[in-house]
Amino acid sequence: MSEYLNDPQIKGTYILAFKHYAKLRKYKKRQFKQSILDKLDMLQTNNPNDYWKCAHSLRENSKESPAKGIDGKDWFDYFTKLSSVPKSLNERIEQMNGNKTENNLNNNSSNLNFRTAFNELNAAICFPKNNKSAGMDGLCYEMFKYAQSFIVNCLHKLYNAVL
Repeated sequence: MSEYLNDPQIKGTYILAFKHYAKLRKYKKRQFKQSILDKLDMLQTNNPNDYWKCAHSLRENSKESPAKGIDGKDWFDYFTKLSSVPKSLNERIEQMNGNKTENNLNNNSSNLNFRTAFNELNAAICFPKNNKSAGMDGLCYEMFKYAQSFIVNCLHKLYNAVL
């Protein structure tokens, strides 16, 4: 397709094929969902005991919270390991620290130069809404909210050390 990007006939054929594929995919998805519902209806009429066992097991699985099985120590160890600096970067960090002292900026008017307050960090962790997508690092807001009591001190030290 990339070779014939400007060819209108190939482009039109591709667009039509893609539309047909999208429609077929939606149709198959609806058909699959309907087949599952039909099987559940048949199970309810033919074997009510198995139907209710299945319904109760699904209901119990949906009540679990995302952080239910994660121990606080595991959270702490994970974030401690995350904040450790790899040995391969130590030389680069020392070089950057040397540049920092050479280029010492005396701009104290910026809010970024002030130390981070502990209550400000707590408010920043509590504020975001749940069920939002994770960032590039794979960490979502819920992880910080559920582990707040364990990681706030580490984050506070980290943010102030960076300054």
